[in-house]
Amino acid sequence: MSLAKVRNSYKTRVKCSEQGCALKTGGLDCVIIDSQAHQKPGAKMCDCIVVADCDVMLIGVCELKSGSYKPQHVRAQLEGGIQLAEDICKTCFGSCGYRIVPILLTNHTKRIENTMISRTKVYINGKKYAIQRKNCGTHLSQFT
Repeated sequence: MSLAKVRNSYKTRVKCSEQGCALKTGGLDCVIIDSQAHQKPGAKMCDCIVVADCDVMLIGVCELKSGSYKPQHVRAQLEGGIQLAEDICKTCFGSCGYRIVPILLTNHTKRIENTMISRTKVYINGKKYAIQRKNCGTHLSQFT
């Protein structure tokens, strides 16, 4: 599968990082989509979407938080990102295999935030997605 269609169909960015928090992608064949550029009016949206060509297409829907956060707000942002990720999959991959992973990268989080986010699930079109929380600086390969 080629990432060329994704590159040609969506606005991209060089890296997935915000205010001192980043998802590392070095060594992977991937495209980083600027999800904010595709945000619908009034909708919440994640920071970026990373599409990587692994055994199956891995679509990382990423929200980056360098400080504290509200789990319900993060969930809403990831929901918007997952909806965009599903559109990307339909447009670019059709019925080929892909895996969507909602990712929350954080620094300096409180224990209660981690507990709440680990219990939070995102439901889109009848599918359940568990949010994967890791520390800022984590490599995308840890989600494959």
